[in-house]
Amino acid sequence: MGFATRILWSQGKHAVWDFIFSDTLVPSHLAQTLLTVGSAAQVAEAGKRLKYVGLESGYAFYVVALETLDAWGKDAQGLVSHLRDKLAALTGEPGSLALQLPSAEHCLRLLLCLVQMN
Repeated sequence: MGFATRILWSQGKHAVWDFIFSDTLVPSHLAQTLLTVGSAAQVAEAGKRLKYVGLESGYAFYVVALETLDAWGKDAQGLVSHLRDKLAALTGEPGSLALQLPSAEHCLRLLLCLVQMN
């Protein structure tokens, strides 16, 4: 599932992001996910970056990789942090948006809120 902003997001570029959900417990991931939290999400992020390698020159591109046991990829964490800051700037209420890293469902709501505000 992918989304794009209608307004310029960063450095004169529109933001584009793509979601991917990885199963933490699938046998092909299990050996690594037992050792490193979020490793399935990191592998998924790397795969999406390879798939969309040409987008970064024209867009602010984000991969939002989440795991079924709620681990997050580093890009997803960075995007949520950026969104939190952007929403705080838009609303003027940084205290109400001082969120810890939310659940996957909360992340989707946060993204949809930002898209609707734009």
